[in-house]
Amino acid sequence: MSWQSAAQSRVSKADCSFSPQPKAQAELPDTFAFGSGLNDFYIPERSMHEGSQRRGMVLILVLIVIAMLSLGAYHFTHLMLAHHEAAILTGRQAQTRLLVDSGVEEVRLFLAQNEEARLQAGGIFDNPERFRSVVVLNDLDPKQRGVFSVISPRLEMTTNLETVRYGLEDESSRLNLNTLLTIEQLLPGSGRTLLMALPDMTEDVADAILDWLDTDEQPREYGAEADYYATLDPPYAAKNGPLETVEELLLVKGVTPLLLFGSDINRNGQLDAHEMDENLGSGGSTDAETFRGWSAFLTLYSMEWNVSPLGQPRVYLNTNDLNKLVEDLAAIQFPEEWINFIVAYRQAGPTAAVAGAQTGGVAAAGKLKMD
Repeated sequence: MSWQSAAQSRVSKADCSFSPQPKAQAELPDTFAFGSGLNDFYIPERSMHEGSQRRGMVLILVLIVIAMLSLGAYHFTHLMLAHHEAAILTGRQAQTRLLVDSGVEEVRLFLAQNEEARLQAGGIFDNPERFRSVVVLNDLDPKQRGVFSVISPRLEMTTNLETVRYGLEDESSRLNLNTLLTIEQLLPGSGRTLLMALPDMTEDVADAILDWLDTDEQPREYGAEADYYATLDPPYAAKNGPLETVEELLLVKGVTPLLLFGSDINRNGQLDAHEMDENLGSGGSTDAETFRGWSAFLTLYSMEWNVSPLGQPRVYLNTNDLNKLVEDLAAIQFPEEWINFIVAYRQAGPTAAVAGAQTGGVAAAGKLKMD
């Protein structure tokens, strides 16, 4: 017997000895049979399906995790960009505020000079060389360059409101809102009278402004107090104190941006083309005197120095301290005989003889009337 025949015989015997029974195959449901003889084995079909499902679920979970991480990274990047832009804007706002302060300081130093020096430097009315585009923060990029300008409306150009002048505007003739209550105490009703002189002012708005300034909670005839402002959305309380800015009037009942700022929407002291357009503008007046609304007539900072036209301090002649009166008059080099006359007048009245004849005794101390 050759070795091939012997091998076949051994394989045949092995097949007869270890071949699985057909009945056993029939009793194993949901299985797959592979191979034959010693290599026969069975894999349940259910196990294969469960493995495929587990692999599919893992893939879905991985995709979900990747998507969430991607969204988180995108959100973080977007948040960082927003913070970066906010930091840039905050820095520019701070620089803008400092540029305004630089302009105020420049004007203050210019006004500290004597009148002759100011006139030689170009004056304060229209001085573009001193007040136009003054560079504070220089940069090669014009958009990054920091400058300030001092502008005022050129009101004498009644036919052309599109120009400005580079100079100051006198506010001493404006109505100081924070003095209204003092005036009202001296002459009741005068506060409303002064406010009614503003264009398009009404009694209810005038009373609401006075109620905003006074310290009580009692509304005036047409005014409004905390009870009204508590009904707004969002509610807020009345100031019941002096104003800090003219813009604060926008919180007062009845005051609108059109009334306060007029047609000058961007508040640059002139009427631009879009502000005069019927469709794009505010619809307010384009008159030279009223196109800036009430803001052109109101202030919080006006004052007048208590000095004479020559710059000498004024003296209150009716003060009760006669010794101080003599010192003050002597300080401004008043003639001695005038000082004696004023003191005598204050002590004895107009004339002692006439006053004594009329009253039957010594005349009372008099008050000077500067009529």
